[in-house]
Amino acid sequence: MKCDVSVGKKFTFNTGNYSSAGPSLVLTIKDVDLEKIPEIHEKLDIIADGLYHKQMKSDVSTMATIKRMGFEQYFNEIDEDEIDDEIKMRIRSIMNAEMEE
Repeated sequence: MKCDVSVGKKFTFNTGNYSSAGPSLVLTIKDVDLEKIPEIHEKLDIIADGLYHKQMKSDVSTMATIKRMGFEQYFNEIDEDEIDDEIKMRIRSIMNAEMEE
């Protein structure tokens, strides 16, 4: 018998001056044999910790930039076309990596 194993990380922390960040992350591995769940969970938890800390650092950096620039200026400088291009490139990269397996 198989099942999916998920590990989630989420909490909100105060960064001072009425600001907070609340990164969130969930990783799932599908079709895990029941007897391997403890081992897979432990490894997935370690990976999730590392990715979560990277996300936390990114979120805090973004908040500092917003504080420095002001929200309106930060928001106005968001280039949706550039973001769309970056997303498409990353999706293609993931799809290519899966095809190489």
